[in-house]
Amino acid sequence: MNSAVSDDRTGEDDVTLRPDDERGLRLLMALLGPVLDDAPLGFAVLDDTMRYLYVNSYLAALHGLPVSQLLGKSIAEVHPADYVVAVQDRLQRVFDTGEVDHDADLDLSTSGDEIQLMVNRFPLRDPAGAVVGVAVTVQDVTQQRKIAALLAEQQYLRVQADLADQLEQAQRIGGLGSWEIDLRSGEVRWSRQMCRIAGMDHVPTSLGEALALVHPDDLSIARRYYEALSAGRASRAESRMIRPDGTTITVLSAGEPVKDDTGAVVALRGTAVDKTAQRTAENAARVARADAEAAKSAQRVDRDALVRLQRALLPASIPTITGLNVGVAYEPANNPAGIGGDFYDCFAIGDGLFGFTIGDVAGHDIGAATTMAQVRAAVRAYAVEDPSPGSVLRRLNRLMLNEPELVMTTMLFGTYRTADRVLTYSNAGHPKPVLCRQGHASRLDDRHGPALSAIERAEDYPEASLLLEPDDVLVWYTDGLVERRSTDFEIMTGRLCGILAARMPASAGELPADLVAQLVREEQDDDVCVLAIICGSEAG
Repeated sequence: MNSAVSDDRTGEDDVTLRPDDERGLRLLMALLGPVLDDAPLGFAVLDDTMRYLYVNSYLAALHGLPVSQLLGKSIAEVHPADYVVAVQDRLQRVFDTGEVDHDADLDLSTSGDEIQLMVNRFPLRDPAGAVVGVAVTVQDVTQQRKIAALLAEQQYLRVQADLADQLEQAQRIGGLGSWEIDLRSGEVRWSRQMCRIAGMDHVPTSLGEALALVHPDDLSIARRYYEALSAGRASRAESRMIRPDGTTITVLSAGEPVKDDTGAVVALRGTAVDKTAQRTAENAARVARADAEAAKSAQRVDRDALVRLQRALLPASIPTITGLNVGVAYEPANNPAGIGGDFYDCFAIGDGLFGFTIGDVAGHDIGAATTMAQVRAAVRAYAVEDPSPGSVLRRLNRLMLNEPELVMTTMLFGTYRTADRVLTYSNAGHPKPVLCRQGHASRLDDRHGPALSAIERAEDYPEASLLLEPDDVLVWYTDGLVERRSTDFEIMTGRLCGILAARMPASAGELPADLVAQLVREEQDDDVCVLAIICGSEAG
């Protein structure tokens, strides 16, 4: 190759060569050689047959060869076959495409040592633009990677310790315990939270001691559950447990078999969650519904009492979330029943993950409130098992299709990770959220699925993710905020965006109520719920 370096460049990383002769390039290498030989990285030039035209001493030393054994030789002549396979295609791609191969990792074995390299390959062009050679730089990053690996391992151990502590806290907060039974030794292992659920100050010493806690009327349920797991089938069961102090609780357990290499079941393991509070709330809701229906039929409906019932079914408080300020406003419709199906929720899932829900159940009667209570409880339960918003809505839709007493519901469900400020959400036919960022407010037009139980088949619910920036304001709301018989929906949504933009910066404590006051008539005929999520300025 008769070439020399030119001042003309076809790109920042390309080198254009004049059609001199190979002596020109060799002369250039002779001039640059003293500099390149002392450089703290490897350097080589190969022609279009992948033959070494220049190699500095650093690169030759990495290969454990003298420079003289590399010059004028192709890579296939001087390197092992596995090394040739690792680099040949990438070199050829530079020749074929003329594109730079940036920061490629390459492992090199020499004298029994493993060396990790970072390689860059640059095309050399003639004045016509054809690639006639490749310049290669090689940096030994073995020590940097080892140091990074050690730091990562230390961080991993710290994270594992933190996760173990957080898991214990999450189990305690969420009422979730874990258990395991070794079928070969009969040993029973319970987490501390499992012991708390059962009211035990120690782990049962045998399966018999654990089964003795089961309510006598539910022993057949426990036996079927144990038999299914022992037969190699994952299963779940809900039964009552009598604690040593005599109190009765309701426990939902989900388990799976553990098999050895032969496929034999050698252990059983699973989780258990205390469902007592949820079942009590559901029973209370059923009793409340029966009482309310009776009062309605006798024309003794007490609107204030029903509103108190509905508010009792909503969360008593919003958890503290690092980097976020969350505010809520809720106003029931002005109608004779005095109760509706709008609802919201915000709860900790664990490990810095929080769940947000807002929904609207069709109707304004006690049936809507009952659906609201059951949907809200189901969302929490499903989120513990798998917090993926699309998965939660998909399973909730299946539940509602199989329960005819549950009426159609629109809903937004999302999760927020405090570690990276990412909010992931999925929409089941609900009004789209409005985001106000840097003084500009607009709807988030992500694709959504149908309302829950609206279509007699299972549906997918796509997810969308949003990285919240400092001072972002995200507003979730029910249709009562923007739907009017006399005003177009788009006009009302535009008013909402205008108010948000004018209210910046906003206060989570005041914004929801302010939006209701400015957009809703005094005598509204629909429920209104507004959930405002504001990313604190310190979050960045």
